[in-house]
Amino acid sequence: MQQVNETSKGQFPFPTILSCIDSRTSAELIFDQGLGDIFSIRIAGNILNEDILGCMEFATKVVGAKIIVVLGHTKCGAIAGACNQVEMGNLTTLPNKIQPAIYNEKNNCRK
Repeated sequence: MQQVNETSKGQFPFPTILSCIDSRTSAELIFDQGLGDIFSIRIAGNILNEDILGCMEFATKVVGAKIIVVLGHTKCGAIAGACNQVEMGNLTTLPNKIQPAIYNEKNNCRK
């Protein structure tokens, strides 16, 4: 409750952190931070789209965050799904956004 009261009048986070929704990648826990310390954006596979870019613009231009961090992790299900071309209802579009990067990486490794 103390953190809630301390942040009730505003927020002044230093970083904006883009991380995966994986339950093992909570930026607040990893960096030992509390409420109001981090702008945390979470999406499977750390993908970037216009909505996330808009959030980052808000965090940096309006609120004053000074750094953007992309926090990756091992054994990411979204990356594995994209590598294996998994199709699963609404989730299919997300791995499809990752597949071009996988294709480029495979081609660069062959050179």
